[in-house]
Amino acid sequence: MNARRLVWAVPIGLVAAAPIISYFVFPDDFLPAFYAWIREHGTVGVLIFAVVYVVICVFLLAPGELVSAAAGFLFGAWGAPLAVISHFIAALIGFLISRYFLRARVKAWTRKHRLFAAIDAAAAEHSWVLVLLLRLNPLAPPNIQNYFFGATNIGLLPYSVATFFGIIPLTVAYVYLGAIGQTLVFEQGITSSKLALLCIGLIATAVAVYMMTRKVSQKLREMTTAQETIGLRRS
Repeated sequence: MNARRLVWAVPIGLVAAAPIISYFVFPDDFLPAFYAWIREHGTVGVLIFAVVYVVICVFLLAPGELVSAAAGFLFGAWGAPLAVISHFIAALIGFLISRYFLRARVKAWTRKHRLFAAIDAAAAEHSWVLVLLLRLNPLAPPNIQNYFFGATNIGLLPYSVATFFGIIPLTVAYVYLGAIGQTLVFEQGITSSKLALLCIGLIATAVAVYMMTRKVSQKLREMTTAQETIGLRRS
């Protein structure tokens, strides 16, 4: 396995294993009690989780992938719309903070990094296409992207539309991984056939993410290489 594959395989593996690891790390009654508390509080529990999700992403306290997996672990399939909406709200807040308070600092940082400078240059020409491609790329930390795009010249509307649709595939994939963890940890009497279906779904998800990563990374390389070439010619 080369370094590029390892970069995306490790976080996905950690996300998939997190619920099982937590089952052995935390006290025996912690996960069932927390799970029951969230479920029993209904709408309040959902709102609390959404607020926590947004805060974690805005303040870069943890990878958004892990929080999305937690949504699947706690809410199952219903965690998908909850995670997508929470993720989108956090993306808008991060973008606006960067645009109106941190733009100069983020701009100065991107100029020191050749890749980000090329992406910044490409953003002026491709706009929402670039946002969509980066949102579909699991190698690009989503929470960092929020602040990066806020420092570019991309308008709020194209950023919002491209971000909303761009975050759906990977967010749903991470929620699905968390839902698998919920099934393995809490469901009693899992049959071999159901376990096989879960494994098949996990493998299919990993393959889909990998194929998407290859296509998106290739397109991003083409765009950034073109911008780097233009920049070298001008200099």
